[in-house]
Amino acid sequence: MNLPAEEMYNGFKIIRVKSRVASFLYDLNPAMYFYLSKNFTRLDPDVVHVHGYASLLPSEILHFLRGAECPVVFSPHYDIQSHDTLAGQFLWNVFNHTLGYHSYTAAEQVICASRFESENVKRDFHVTDDRIEVIPHGVTHLETPRNDLRNTHDICLLYYGWLLELKGVQYILKGLYELQHAFGERVTLKIIGDGPYKGKLCKLARELRLEASISWHHFLPEEELYREIRAADIFLLLSRSENYGIAVAEALALGVPSIVAKTTALVEFLDETGCFGIDYPPDPT
Repeated sequence: MNLPAEEMYNGFKIIRVKSRVASFLYDLNPAMYFYLSKNFTRLDPDVVHVHGYASLLPSEILHFLRGAECPVVFSPHYDIQSHDTLAGQFLWNVFNHTLGYHSYTAAEQVICASRFESENVKRDFHVTDDRIEVIPHGVTHLETPRNDLRNTHDICLLYYGWLLELKGVQYILKGLYELQHAFGERVTLKIIGDGPYKGKLCKLARELRLEASISWHHFLPEEELYREIRAADIFLLLSRSENYGIAVAEALALGVPSIVAKTTALVEFLDETGCFGIDYPPDPT
């Protein structure tokens, strides 16, 4: 992204280690390994926190840290179904029982974002309760209760996030069609995000003759995104699987009612004010 190799940002020192092969090898970064080998003693960390599970970089770093004297914390963001790549579909179980398993043994403490994630980590990698902490992801804005900003003529639906098959945006499109054609409601949908499933979603929108009712946007900077969330009447996340669901937390924190599929970690939001659940797969009729 043409960012500098080192910079200070909000009091934090950021060091970026570029790799020419990472994009071809599922984020395996030999340059990072050599950088740490050369500079780890000089950096002298009090604690090392490694994030992510679905690429090779965290496993590479945790392998390096196996002999580290400082505490090592691992936040896997582990979702049992979020592996849409070809290698992910065919090699997921192999990865879990080899590099994946050893990633967990290298960490002194494992942080999970939900009870659902922690149960999967305990079951799949035999991590004991005393090594797991459940700490949900935080939000940067909290604005409840909000003033009623709804347009009295139209209902504005919103989805934002990655456009993947498992995210269930196709069900939102089918629900939009039913609201317009079966119930005669004036409803619009705003979709913010990118991903490999966007082409199929656009095709479905054309087949349902919804082009005029849907606005498509690439990922937005934080403040622009929050303005769009505030302007929505309902946020929807009808995902087949989530290890947490940060978009739901952000929408609820801004006072926007949310509808989620009653699956995986999303059910943990149903106790929150303004969050409603529907069965999966959703029936648009």
